[in-house]
Amino acid sequence: MNDASTVLLAGALALFGLALAAAIGRMARRSWVPGLSGAVTGGCGIGAVQLSGYGDIGLLPLAGVLAVYGALVGAVALLAGGGHE
Repeated sequence: MNDASTVLLAGALALFGLALAAAIGRMARRSWVPGLSGAVTGGCGIGAVQLSGYGDIGLLPLAGVLAVYGALVGAVALLAGGGHE
């Protein structure tokens, strides 16, 4: 069903999202971080799930996956930002 290259690509997209969250936390204005973090979660999280072939797992499991990934994105952005304006 899923070949290794597709799963690796999905993993790379998810890791790119975390790196992007760190950049957002360090460089973006503090008031922009929640919106940009949500965009990263939506784009990279859903993209990674779709690329890995698990896009049809149902709404509730997909929401759970995105909630966990979103929490990681938010934590990375907050830790990278260090609380500066």
